[in-house]
Amino acid sequence: MAGKRDSKPPANGGGDEFRLEEFVPHRLAVAAQHVARVYSHAYDEGFDLSVAECQVLMTINRFGVMSPGEIIDKATMDKVKISRAASSLTGRGLIRQDVNPRDQRSKQLKVTRKGQGLVQKLVSTSRETEALVSSGVTAAEWATLGRLLAKVNAHMARQQAADDN
Repeated sequence: MAGKRDSKPPANGGGDEFRLEEFVPHRLAVAAQHVARVYSHAYDEGFDLSVAECQVLMTINRFGVMSPGEIIDKATMDKVKISRAASSLTGRGLIRQDVNPRDQRSKQLKVTRKGQGLVQKLVSTSRETEALVSSGVTAAEWATLGRLLAKVNAHMARQQAADDN
């Protein structure tokens, strides 16, 4: 992954000793694992939903009728996870899967009335989960983290696109 670097110091000060616990990508991955456990527990225990199912349901609810490909773009999930989640959500009556009238080869996914009712509960749980996760930092720090994550995500998406070409 070749990329332009600013004048940032090398990880761990650039010395001979490498400390994994100070390596920022590792720290991001560890933080993400901790948050994912809280996130996963809230949706599994409260609603018997996987994180992938929750993401698919909430993404369709936000953007309306969607194809699996559109969900890939919006939710940054792989096709297999979306397919499994959509199948499970359809089986539970939370989304409906129809043939796209403009392209008989593709599917359209839409949240059902039952799914919309669940989404309202998920939104409340999501806000509670965010409050729990953010309670260790100030509001200003949380806002800064949000901005920094957006920049890192955008940079990595551009890097991935360049690597894919």
